[in-house]
Amino acid sequence: MAGVAKPRAPESRSRRPSKSEIEALAICADADLTNATARAFHAFLFAIETGMRAGEIIGLTKDRIDTTKRVARLDMTKSGPARDVPLSTEAVRLLKALPKADPVFGLDFRQLDALWRKVRDRADAS
Repeated sequence: MAGVAKPRAPESRSRRPSKSEIEALAICADADLTNATARAFHAFLFAIETGMRAGEIIGLTKDRIDTTKRVARLDMTKSGPARDVPLSTEAVRLLKALPKADPVFGLDFRQLDALWRKVRDRADAS
């Protein structure tokens, strides 16, 4: 296959958000978790805590979470086989704070993407 190159791997992220960035995002998102914008920010905090991808987070259902054992079961992952994700005390707290819904964050991928961009852009402008 002459002339065909293997795609390059995307650049990895090299930093975590600062405390002041997270505070600005929190102000812009609001704390009312009945609001989808607040849940999008909440999903961001959950991602920081667990290392889960956005698609894994929005697909998380109640039957895949065990807060006693502090794990979330991911049956389908981008990287392949099913796996259990350990949940820190903070991750469990974030889950318990959410309104009752299934999937637990009550967002689809398009909503999460659009709402996250909105919060991010608002926080950057303030």
